[in-house]
Amino acid sequence: MFCRKCGSPIPDDSLFCPKCGTRVDVPSGGPSGFRYAWPPDPAVRQYGLFEFAGWFAVKGRMARKEYWQRELTMFAATFAIGLAWGFAGWNVAALYLTLIPAYISNICIHVRRLHDLGVSGWWFLLVMLAGGFTAGLFGSDAAVWLYNIGMLAVFGSVPGTHGRNRFGPDPLSGTFEA
Repeated sequence: MFCRKCGSPIPDDSLFCPKCGTRVDVPSGGPSGFRYAWPPDPAVRQYGLFEFAGWFAVKGRMARKEYWQRELTMFAATFAIGLAWGFAGWNVAALYLTLIPAYISNICIHVRRLHDLGVSGWWFLLVMLAGGFTAGLFGSDAAVWLYNIGMLAVFGSVPGTHGRNRFGPDPLSGTFEA
């Protein structure tokens, strides 16, 4: 069997081309006699939820569902880490050093989400500066919380651009480029 997109040979039991990642059309019986439902969710086509590369990638696009999955996973993980450090009574500076990968990953998640909206990831720098300005202007944690909740609502509810844009193919289109 050969890939319909790139022409590379594909093993008979494969669901995706090993070279370009195009989904292979499997007959209704499938190689094992049952119909495949893979990938389980089109929004997590490029990177699996627990695949390391997906958390630190800035190239490509991220659909809303994957954004919420990663954002809620990140929230739960950082909350659990903070709670563990708090109960242990360890140094707060060490806690912040532990959370540096989480902060970097959070930036990457938002950059890929902005790419899905069709805008450059550099706009997230403006979003972060505006959050800092809000904190300095109002001097209140409540203002920062409201700002962050508003940004979560915008990032998580606005649909991405349909079809291919300058940052890659639509994550919901059924094709993906490696």
